[in-house]
Amino acid sequence: MCYLLKKIIKSIIIIESYKKHFNIIVSARELVDIYPNMDCHIFVTATLEERAKRRFNQLGGTISLEEVKKMLIESDFLHEKSGFNKICKNTIKVDITECKDSKESAKKVYDECKKAGLI
Repeated sequence: MCYLLKKIIKSIIIIESYKKHFNIIVSARELVDIYPNMDCHIFVTATLEERAKRRFNQLGGTISLEEVKKMLIESDFLHEKSGFNKICKNTIKVDITECKDSKESAKKVYDECKKAGLI
């Protein structure tokens, strides 16, 4: 058995054991494929323009806003092509475009989970 498959199986066993006693949050690339029987999949998104502004600010203006936008478009294309942005039957999509900061974004995710009956 290959190393990666062993790690995936071990991860699933750990997740299942913790789920018996705790509410857990797992974040990983391709989680929908690795752990398809998750209770809920939360997909957080924002418009390209908003994501570009936020990344531009994170980078302290070291590259232009247009360059940041081009990088995000390329990244989005690669994520889409690789299946990174998969949506499954129990996905809750949360658009945080209008949120002013991380606290407001977290509250919106929380509210959407509550509305879905997860909390």
